Amino acid sequence: MQLKWNALRNQLASLAWLSLDAHRFIIIICTMEENAELPSPILSIEKPRVIWRQVADQMRNQILSGELPPNTKLPSTAQIAKNSRTDVKTVHKALSVLVKEGLLSRQRKVGTYVRERRKSLSPMGIYTTVNNMITPSRQFTQFLNYQVQQAAHQRGIETHLWYDRRPDSKQTTLLPEIQQALHAGKINSLIILSGSASHRSWIDGIPVPISLMGENYPFGVSFDYRDFLAKAIKALSKKGCKSVSLLSNLPPEFVDDPFADLCGQYGLAWRPRHVVHYENESNHSLDRFGYDGFRRLWSSEPYPDGIILFPDATISGLLLAALKAGVNIGEDLKLAVHRNKGMEFLCPVPASFVVSDVQACAEALIDQAQAMMEGVDPQLKLLPYSIEESKQ
Repeated sequence: MQLKWNALRNQLASLAWLSLDAHRFIIIICTMEENAELPSPILSIEKPRVIWRQVADQMRNQILSGELPPNTKLPSTAQIAKNSRTDVKTVHKALSVLVKEGLLSRQRKVGTYVRERRKSLSPMGIYTTVNNMITPSRQFTQFLNYQVQQAAHQRGIETHLWYDRRPDSKQTTLLPEIQQALHAGKINSLIILSGSASHRSWIDGIPVPISLMGENYPFGVSFDYRDFLAKAIKALSKKGCKSVSLLSNLPPEFVDDPFADLCGQYGLAWRPRHVVHYENESNHSLDRFGYDGFRRLWSSEPYPDGIILFPDATISGLLLAALKAGVNIGEDLKLAVHRNKGMEFLCPVPASFVVSDVQACAEALIDQAQAMMEGVDPQLKLLPYSIEESKQ
């Protein structure tokens, strides 16, 4: 029996994917005599899962079931790690998730407590940067800000808006005003409209449900750029285009490979010089980008017979350059142009519009924060585009 117990203990210690039910595990480790019979079943072994999620899931169940009532003080992170046969980093990750969901509160040098369950996202903070309001994408950010506030109002959610006026190099720490609001319990959720690399150092530490505009976090919301390209290329192909080009301010790593793949799928020719990316360092306006991009495309033959434009603000510059070059839009050249639904947009030539729904984006941002509050595993939300033909 001694050999059996040692073998069992070694097996339990080596299992990286066992069910981490804290209470059952403590019974095994702390109360089993070496000559005791093994109860059955003791552990519910599942398929391999991320361990911090197992810890978070089972602790969440204990809180929601009332097994751990409000104001209960949890053992230290080190003690929980020891009891569950995992490491402190894993436990810290699990507890951080439960803090964001509003199930736990943590105070340095005081401890971690079960809190009264948060039942609403209200009041909700909305964060953006002043720098983002003066970039070429400012109109989209302003409109998204408006739509988030409207969507929140319709759900009965009070909102507080913060503009971060600090230079990018200073945005590696949370805006002090938001930190104070969180500490005082004045906001129950946070929507980040303009996440960037400089924000990584503090985003994970936000102790309330959050969501953000971007692709780099599982609780993010973004438009599906591949879907944009697919609908644009399909529309140009249906209009008889044999070759296409792309002018966009989208990150090259998100669009270059899909563009090449989709062109091949629809049998459309393209050349590397026909893919023109906006250079952020230039600080040029998007209409200037459209103007310069078209001149680059028409600097030498062969010319494409279809152009995909992103975002919508590039169209005025491109049309001016095409007019100067004597190119007849609709006859010599077909366009597939991005457009934000609900935003004023003038395009006096025939075009296929690939439309993003900003209102749906605002709703998705709030839904992501709501899902986090309810303990749903976060997943990046990619929003589709729709296609519309201009009425000329």
